[in-house]
Amino acid sequence: MHISDAVKWGLYDRLLAWAAFVVGAGIVAGGLWVGAGNTLGALSGIFVGESVPSPRSLPITVGGVVLGLFVWQLGAVIARYHSLTTATGQEVTDEFDTERVKSEILTVVDDRISEMEHEITRLRGHIETRRADNDGEFSFENELNEASEDD
Repeated sequence: MHISDAVKWGLYDRLLAWAAFVVGAGIVAGGLWVGAGNTLGALSGIFVGESVPSPRSLPITVGGVVLGLFVWQLGAVIARYHSLTTATGQEVTDEFDTERVKSEILTVVDDRISEMEHEITRLRGHIETRRADNDGEFSFENELNEASEDD
């Protein structure tokens, strides 16, 4: 992989991971705002005169923080997986020579077919020789008996 391609895919990965961070941070901020907003506001004096924080504040705050961190980390992993698989696929497509592979496969298949044709020709000659020895009569039983005697 060329350095320019590596930099491009690295930046793409970081952009996707950054987007996951922004979404996760937004969820954390929303959870903090909704869950602990009244408490933080009362402590900082922003919501002077507002009601006392409800008992639901803590689970909402913790849930928002946990969900936001989960979304951030899951998004970063998905971004990494997506960018790596896409970059690898593109590199394999660019570097893989299908014509060379086809040529190698055809060579192996042609060699195997040639070997099989040679074996068939040899077997045919062997059968013709046996047929001539047996006055034109050929039976598989005779061939099997003679083959077992040869072994």
